[in-house]
Amino acid sequence: MSMAYLGEGFDIHGGGEDLIFPHHENEIAQSEGATGKPFVRCWVHNGFVNLGAEKMSKSLGNTLAIRDIVHRHDPEAVRLYLLGAHYRHPLDYADARITEAARALGRLRSLKAEAERIAAKGAPAAGPDGGLLDDIAAHRARFEAAMDDDFNTPQALAALFDLARLLHGARDQVEGAGAFLGGVGALVTLAGVLGLLEMPGREPPAIDPEVRARIESLVSQRRTARRRRDFSEADRMRQELHRMGVILEDTPEGTNWKLSS
Repeated sequence: MSMAYLGEGFDIHGGGEDLIFPHHENEIAQSEGATGKPFVRCWVHNGFVNLGAEKMSKSLGNTLAIRDIVHRHDPEAVRLYLLGAHYRHPLDYADARITEAARALGRLRSLKAEAERIAAKGAPAAGPDGGLLDDIAAHRARFEAAMDDDFNTPQALAALFDLARLLHGARDQVEGAGAFLGGVGALVTLAGVLGLLEMPGREPPAIDPEVRARIESLVSQRRTARRRRDFSEADRMRQELHRMGVILEDTPEGTNWKLSS
C-alpha cells in the first residue's frame, strides 16, 4: 500500500514502537526484496501513551478522545504537555499535568501580551541592549539544535522557557524597548514552530460587576501603596487579592491581573 501511494522508496515512515518487529522489519524485507532499492530513509517510532499503569489502546478500552480532552483543556496547553516528552518516549497522561502546562503557557502569553502593549504605544526606543541580542541568538541556536536532534522537543522547550525567563528579567535592564520586543518576536517565532502562541487564550468566565469593581479598587490601592513605598500595605493587598483568586503581574507599564484558572 505504501509503495502504491508513495513509490518504491520514500523519506519517512511512522508507527508505534510495538511495530518495529516484526511488522516494519518484514516491510523492509519484502519491499527491498521486491525492488532492490532502499525502502525508507527515516523511521519515526513513537512511544506509548499510558493511562495509569496501562498503555492506552482501543483493545483495552481505555482510550481518551482528543475532542474530549480539548473540551476540558486549552488545546495549546494540551500541545505543550505532549511536547514535553520526546516522541520516542512513553507519556503518562494526567489532567493535572495539562493544568501545569496551561500555567506555563500563560507565562508565555503574558510576555507576548506585554510586548504587544508596548508596541502599540509607538516605535520602541533604541538603546544599548546589554548583550541581550547575543543571548537571544544563543537561545535560538539551542532551540534549533534541539529540533535538529531527532525533534527533541523537551530540550527545545527548555530553550524556549529559558529565553522567556531571560526576557522577563531583562525588561527593566536594557535601555529602550527595541531589544526586548525583538526578543519576544524571536520567542513567538520559535513557539510557532511548535504550534504554540498561535491561538488566543480561552475567554475567562464572566466576572460579577461588583467583584470586578472590588478587584480594581484593591489593585488601585496596592498601586498607591507601592508608590508611597508602603510595602507592608501593598503586600496585604496582594494577599487579599490572592484569597480572591486573583493573579497579579507587575510590569513597567502597570499592574495586570487575571483570575486563576
